[in-house]
Amino acid sequence: MHCLERSILHHADLVLTDTAQHAAFYETQFGLPKKAILALPVGAVETSALSKVIKEIGAPETGFSVLFYGSMLPLHGIDTIVSAAAQVSDLPIRFDFVGGNAHQAQRLQNLCSTYGVTRYTHRAWVPLSELIAIDIPRADLCLGGPFGGTPQARRVITGKTSQCLALGKATIIGTIDEATGFLDRDNCLLVPQGDAAALATALRWSFNHRDMLLDIGHRGQALYNERLSVHRIAQQLVPALLKLREAHDWKP
Repeated sequence: MHCLERSILHHADLVLTDTAQHAAFYETQFGLPKKAILALPVGAVETSALSKVIKEIGAPETGFSVLFYGSMLPLHGIDTIVSAAAQVSDLPIRFDFVGGNAHQAQRLQNLCSTYGVTRYTHRAWVPLSELIAIDIPRADLCLGGPFGGTPQARRVITGKTSQCLALGKATIIGTIDEATGFLDRDNCLLVPQGDAAALATALRWSFNHRDMLLDIGHRGQALYNERLSVHRIAQQLVPALLKLREAHDWKP
């Protein structure tokens, strides 16, 4: 598929990607010039209803809940998550998994059985509106990742990271080789990818310092507004589109 992808990309007037790491990858992999690529954050659904939702659903009755949602691809590092969960099994932490097909759900179940993880739930599908209105606000902590340590994982800021930060939730994020503004125990919990022990340490710290998670979430939301928001996307994308219009002499 490389020749086809290269042809498509070279015929585009502008190629949008999500990080500077991916932009650099397209330059080397497909020979694209820098001027043809624009790195933009993926954004999130932004809502002002978060405080109302929290008042309606309240805090979890018992324990400490950690939410992961996604397609459970290799870049997400489900193995790392389950291994970390096993390392904090002495704590009343429940892991709520959402997403994945039947094969991935079976693999999750097998991993949890192998590692002896019993405090978990899995749902194959939850509408995004429900995740935003209920599941993310109700969680004590969100897993943004990625944790897989794959080449792709080291080039992305996941959509779930942006979404959880946008809603002001404390989020554990896997590091990438890019100036993201993420600061450990300040505006997020930051861990090396593919490191279950480091993830377990972050989970244990979060449980023992749950009174600090609200402030971490607020600072994460501020970072989202500054660097990852729809407004920030517009600030970068609109000038690029106007430049294209000028170059092609498009008429409004």
